[in-house]
Formats: sequence, structure tokens, C-alpha cells
Amino acid sequence: MLELKNKLLIILSLAMLLAGWIGWWGMNFYAPEKIIPAYPVLPFVFFLTGFAFIYFMVNSKKTNPLKIASLYLMLKVAKMFVFGITALIYVLGTDVDKKVFVVVFSGMYVVYTAFETFAYYRMEKTLKNRE
Repeated sequence: MLELKNKLLIILSLAMLLAGWIGWWGMNFYAPEKIIPAYPVLPFVFFLTGFAFIYFMVNSKKTNPLKIASLYLMLKVAKMFVFGITALIYVLGTDVDKKVFVVVFSGMYVVYTAFETFAYYRMEKTLKNRE
């Protein structure tokens, strides 16, 4: 499981760096006058959430499939809550163009959700191969 955890952390880091860079490039290219001031906070929040997802999934007891599924769903709800609060604070606390923020935030959310799905798939595949 340690090997899987390390691979997932590398993939998460690369995905968030790539999504962050593409988002920054897109804002500079298409709307340089509407740059989000604290943009680096967004990829960092996604990275921390992904790190927590990996930590909880790898360190959970894997004897009961129902508990693993419950943990996964609980982490999904927590993710939506954290990202919703982050977006709300960012939109209300800063003077950013809402359309640009929604496009950038949605893009990063899709990338993160794809990573999360891949991570859960790899974890389930690793558990089945152990049996």
C-alpha cells in the first residue's frame, strides 16, 4: 500500500501543478485584465484535499468493503463542502470576475474529481489483487 500511496501522491502533485499552470496560462492568455489575485491558493486547496483523501483511504481498515464505500462517500461529501466553502469565501471575500473564477474553479474541480476516481479505482484494484 505504501507504493500505491507514493504513486498517488506523485500523480496528484503532477495533476495539480499541471491544472494550476494551465489555469494560470489560460487566464493570462484570454483575460489578462481579470487575473484572480490569490490564484495559487486554489491548486493548494485542491492538493491538500487530495492529500487528505489519499491519507484516509490508504490508512483505513480494508477488511469490510461496506466501510470502505462509506468512507469514500463521506470523503466525497466533505470534498464538496470544503470546495463550496472555499469558492464562497473566495467570491465574497475578493473582488474577482465571477465568470473567470467559476471557469477556472470548475476546471480544477473536474481534474481533481478525475484524479479521485482514478485513485479509488487503483486502490480497489490493488485490494482485489491481494485477495
